[in-house]
Amino acid sequence: MTKKDKIISITLFSILTCILVFLTIFQSQKNNVEVFSKVEVEGNLMLRSEEHLLMTGLDNVAISRQLSLRLIKEKFENHPYVESVKLELNADKSVTVQVDEKKIFALLNYDGKNYLVTNSYEILNIENNSLMIDYPVITNATLEEIKINQSVKSEELKISKKIVYTSKNINSDFANNLSEINLRNGNEIIIYLSGLKPVILLGKNDEVKKIYVLYELLKSTENYTSMIKTSDYIDLRYSESLFIGNNQLTGI
Repeated sequence: MTKKDKIISITLFSILTCILVFLTIFQSQKNNVEVFSKVEVEGNLMLRSEEHLLMTGLDNVAISRQLSLRLIKEKFENHPYVESVKLELNADKSVTVQVDEKKIFALLNYDGKNYLVTNSYEILNIENNSLMIDYPVITNATLEEIKINQSVKSEELKISKKIVYTSKNINSDFANNLSEINLRNGNEIIIYLSGLKPVILLGKNDEVKKIYVLYELLKSTENYTSMIKTSDYIDLRYSESLFIGNNQLTGI
């Protein structure tokens, strides 16, 4: 065999080797994808299933393209509302996606726009067609900057969360009426309850105790109905005293 023939043989061998490697990799990747009949979403509360599928690009899986279970899982994990995901492949080639959504405790009004606040103080945009966004609104928080899909370090938000969850622990109807927590840029806190005329001057410190005192007061409204209906504020700023006032200077 001449030197030229050897070079040609080596070249052909190299080309064939590359082709075999490519086919092996391609076949391996092909084995990891399937054509699924459909994707179904369960456990979702903040968005309808159709909205989840639209946002992840999985609304027409059967005719769109081949997908792997891993890719489907990643698409849902990247959704801003989703905390974790579990997948189940069914006998009919459909995929059930069980989503665990992030827990929201309030809305944050910042720079004229409302955002969702998670239990870990992550700030989320409110996606179109969102459901269940009837949360108390936090206003006038002292925040220099917020970044979407990132957590904020804020003592004021921690206090707000304490107020919200104390209300939930006391009574669900009472918690549902909590409409606004006005942090007043670091000054004494004011809260508002739906259907209640007077504002609640909560002040600072002992938030849990004060929320319990407020609930007990409102629970026994038969003794205070006329007074509360005509008053402008309920003052809980002082640890040992409670004031119900009407058109008086509160000093806050």
